[in-house]
Amino acid sequence: MDKKELVSRSKEGRARTEKEILEMLDHPFLPALHAGIESPRWMCLLTEFCPGGDLHVLRQRQPLKRFDEAAVRFYVSEVVVALEYLHMLGIVYRDLKPENVLVRADGHIMLTDFDLSLKCDDTAS
Repeated sequence: MDKKELVSRSKEGRARTEKEILEMLDHPFLPALHAGIESPRWMCLLTEFCPGGDLHVLRQRQPLKRFDEAAVRFYVSEVVVALEYLHMLGIVYRDLKPENVLVRADGHIMLTDFDLSLKCDDTAS
């Protein structure tokens, strides 16, 4: 991410929040932060590559552009498990859409894009 663009779009705080959240995660359906690299110009977050693409693209490739019921149950159940884990950590995920649900090489999901997420403190509950 270009830091100048983040500042000009008032998104520097969001990028830092995303990095903080990624550092907290340890779950099979959520990304692990392998490295966070910063230079004077760039901020890079290195996570796992998901060769299956995202659910939006995958759905477009299906017959009639929709998943069968078994696939829906599979993907939704994994999303729910990931959201439960985030809520246990006090994280509110606020950008759930097919484009943010990636598919790993093993077919399981990885929920991504935490820049809109909210970290709740203990006093907010």
